[in-house]
Amino acid sequence: MSRWREYALAKDVMFKHTDTRISPWRVVESDDKRIARLNIISDILKCVDYRDIPYPEIELPKIAHAPDSLARPKKHHYHYVESIYSNKD
Repeated sequence: MSRWREYALAKDVMFKHTDTRISPWRVVESDDKRIARLNIISDILKCVDYRDIPYPEIELPKIAHAPDSLARPKKHHYHYVESIYSNKD
């Protein structure tokens, strides 16, 4: 803590010289980390241009049923992540 004041002053000088209109610093109050993260996410999402993009209509081919020889491997061949949350009641 003995250098906290010097650190804070150095940070203020750095912001003064590097915070520009073209590349602004984003500063968030972070005493409450959960609220800080939510505010950051909200700020980032406000920067996204959410215009509708017209896409051409896509016609999908009919699904061909795979023969039994192409059956998927059993689940025990994989390393599944434990399902802590689910849609089941």
